[in-house]
Amino acid sequence: MGESAISRQAMATWLSWPSVLGEFHAEPLAGVGTGPERFEAPPCQPTAQPPDLASIFRRTVDDLVSPYSSVALSISGGLDSAAVLVHLHEICASKGIELHLITAELTGDDGETNIHHIDRLLKGVGLDQPVHRIEAHPEDNGKQYFWSPRGPRLDSSAAVNDAMVDTAMGLGAQAVFTGAGSDELTGVVRYMLNSFLAQRRVDLFRAYWRDTISVSKQAGLMESLAVLARALPRRWRAIAFYAVTEDPPIDLTAPSLVGASLRPHVAEWSRTWMNQRLRFQAASHKSWSAMEAWESLDPVCPPIISDDPIPFLHPFMNREFVTAVMQTDLSKRYGIHHPNAYWRQKSIVLDLIGKQYWDYLPREKQIFSNWMREDEVKNRQTAPHLVDLGVVDAAALAETDDTMLLHRVAELEAWTAVAVDRGYDFVD
Repeated sequence: MGESAISRQAMATWLSWPSVLGEFHAEPLAGVGTGPERFEAPPCQPTAQPPDLASIFRRTVDDLVSPYSSVALSISGGLDSAAVLVHLHEICASKGIELHLITAELTGDDGETNIHHIDRLLKGVGLDQPVHRIEAHPEDNGKQYFWSPRGPRLDSSAAVNDAMVDTAMGLGAQAVFTGAGSDELTGVVRYMLNSFLAQRRVDLFRAYWRDTISVSKQAGLMESLAVLARALPRRWRAIAFYAVTEDPPIDLTAPSLVGASLRPHVAEWSRTWMNQRLRFQAASHKSWSAMEAWESLDPVCPPIISDDPIPFLHPFMNREFVTAVMQTDLSKRYGIHHPNAYWRQKSIVLDLIGKQYWDYLPREKQIFSNWMREDEVKNRQTAPHLVDLGVVDAAALAETDDTMLLHRVAELEAWTAVAVDRGYDFVD
């Protein structure tokens, strides 16, 4: 199959339940494209000498920014982009690199905009410069900067991405930094209770209990099952992990909206995907907590983009930093010394930011339910290109109410429309 041909079977795998629920892109659709490649996450295997995560992260940001004289940061007001800001600001100042700040303005369920949190952070960092705002739901400008033959970008809508590019290029920026990938890489995982008991850390045990089991009976049941699973043979331990801990359990059949002729391929792809994961988990990890850490991360998928006209850079998805975090004991992700559950579960990121800035950080994660509901309405469509190609069944799509599946269909339809306009061939 040439680089100008797109496989309908490959397109259909992007609608598989593993790909949709795992929020990763499946098989590349055409050519090799440009920009960062996805890669398999390394196993979660702590080393005797813990890596210096702050130094590695600093070096990662330094290496990424050094080729440029002007860059932008996509800043959200949350902890992840704050970590990038602290290091990027200091490095840019020392090297004479111009730094611009851009955000999509959103109003959280708490009634506050993310601009409020951004302003507090900038005050703490000592940055007195404008934050350039783009709309949360900008009109599609039709430029499709981010179209790549490998497939659609999954982290945001094409309109938001293009608005970010337009703004960055208008400011003279040559690259855009993001905090993408941090939650999957650095967040506290489930099933840590047994580990804290084994370490005889009563303080960690109590705090973790308070943040999990005391607020969810389901969490208590799952932690108990994780302890019992240690007695199982390794393959059965891995099988039990996927059977019990995925909510909902991963469906290895094809979603009903996939075109009938392509459903067998999607089901076979899904089964192969699961068997490969079972083999890896059984060979690499003894505990459900380690399995969870790897499962949350793998595959590491920097958003698919073209680096024309401007590259996006993701320090949290740098291979060296990813490996270093996976070589760090999982208990380090949970910071008992922090005053609230949000910070305790983001301890690695707080350490990257630095204690001198903690007073200026949000103490709760902002939730944007209204924005997501508006986005869901926008994603309800007929997907004419996918239907014409037999990738999607029109009647089943009309009956679908799964939000994540609707998002994926919308992303794939927008990508396919551009592929058609550019003269790509579609083959089985």
